Amino acid sequence: MMAISIIIPTLNSPLLERTLQSLVTQILPDDEILVVGLDEAGVT
Repeated sequence: MMAISIIIPTLNSPLLERTLQSLVTQILPDDEILVVGLDEAGVT
């Protein structure tokens, strides 16, 4: 089975946690979620 990668660009998104919770219920063990962005403190 083919693995997939999900890339989520974000900038201090209030919906990020909800998005991740939803995705985790839909992906397979070999799939990956990559979150790229900054928060209020400028942490990547």
